[in-house]
Amino acid sequence: MTTNLKNIFARYKLKLATCNELQRAAVKLLDQGRFSDALVELAGVDVLTTEECRVLFEKAVTELGVELPSDDEAIWEVLKEYIKNIAESIVSPREGMRRIVEEIVHPAHLHQKTTKYLGDSHDIEKLLGGYYAYDDLKERPMETSYKGKHGEEAIKAYDQRMINLAQEWIKKHREK
Repeated sequence: MTTNLKNIFARYKLKLATCNELQRAAVKLLDQGRFSDALVELAGVDVLTTEECRVLFEKAVTELGVELPSDDEAIWEVLKEYIKNIAESIVSPREGMRRIVEEIVHPAHLHQKTTKYLGDSHDIEKLLGGYYAYDDLKERPMETSYKGKHGEEAIKAYDQRMINLAQEWIKKHREK
């Protein structure tokens, strides 16, 4: 879980932020000397639904005059977080890419922004292609291979390829 406010604002914008993340953001903003009644309420209440947290967070952001990222800025920010987690082996490449597909690609309708390959609007087409290649390696281990390896050995070798792709992506998009 992140405490980076920029990332939490992005996750909020994409409807990915948990109540706990929004409450931590409220505490962090208060620690920075930012004050609003909604922020105090959000930071101080133990049991809230996600929707209650979202309403209080939205009210606090409005009261504080905080500018939330655009949808596209939010996508880039969350992609950086998820791909960095793959690049640093914090999550497995397959799990990290599953989250990207389920939480960003489909909900943000990246297919509508595609020029040639799914994800090319955000330069993730190679990572997405790699994610779907896992299906073949897993479902048909004797028919498919990677670098002459089959089954779990192929998946481990392919994991390294995905980590390398993630590292390259992070290096290329560090400043976005």
